[in-house]
Amino acid sequence: MLLQHAARRGMLDYEMTPVVAATLNDLDEKRVMAFLSSRLRAGAPTRSLDQQLQTLGAARDTNGTIHPTVAGLLCFGNWPQFFFNHATILAGRLVGPLGTQIVDRAIIEGALPEMIDRVVQFVTRNTRHGLRIGDLWTARAQEVDEYPLDAVREAITNACCHRDYLERSPIQVKIYDDRLVIANPGGLLPGLDVAHLEGQHRPRNPRLAEWLHSLGYVERFGVGLIRMREAMAKVGRPAPEIQATPESFVLTLRRPGPVDVQAAAIVMAASTPSTVAEARPWYAQAWRQ
Repeated sequence: MLLQHAARRGMLDYEMTPVVAATLNDLDEKRVMAFLSSRLRAGAPTRSLDQQLQTLGAARDTNGTIHPTVAGLLCFGNWPQFFFNHATILAGRLVGPLGTQIVDRAIIEGALPEMIDRVVQFVTRNTRHGLRIGDLWTARAQEVDEYPLDAVREAITNACCHRDYLERSPIQVKIYDDRLVIANPGGLLPGLDVAHLEGQHRPRNPRLAEWLHSLGYVERFGVGLIRMREAMAKVGRPAPEIQATPESFVLTLRRPGPVDVQAAAIVMAASTPSTVAEARPWYAQAWRQ
């Protein structure tokens, strides 16, 4: 409880804590070397792997023995769940008005980059693609995904960066008939509120956020929610909905309805008249191709 309280107040850098039960053999050497090579500057002095891992923050010296850190195992570990069995993602496709019937589910494990990719694959498998949104007046149309995969990947990556790894519960991804919900343990850090999140960069796990940025999962710091909103708006979806408590953070993406007038206005914006007086009525229709 004291550790969790300190972490919630931003007073504990838990991700940099050494895991004394682990050794460097618990890190995936190929993954580590590929990452280090991508960051190596020309002419930089040659250092041992131990030194590079410590500089990176993936390992720390404890009484003369080098151990991986929490972040090091989560991002580069062979099997992080051996040490953190709660560091998983539970994904499910639920149908029916209340989402009581599960038609597909997965317990996703592995290092964070692997888990992010597998969640995107799960969402891809359980949602529709090739939806056509366009203008019935001119028959112009654009093919889109039920949920923009850029927004999905951004949301999953944010959940992995911001979740509280002291909380012994998994990230949950639930695909309902009308929405996609991503819930991660751990609420907002002190000083943050839902109304002013856009443009803020205060990840609970800054080292993980930095590494995922280097790996291409985070494009720019502080714009995750902005990118999600823009990806949704581009295909006529409402902005992501956010609910935050001290214990959890829940993000919801809504799917398109059978007829969505807003979608047409956005998708066709580049080619439609720019003034209300000149504008013609635009309509949108989405259907499975």
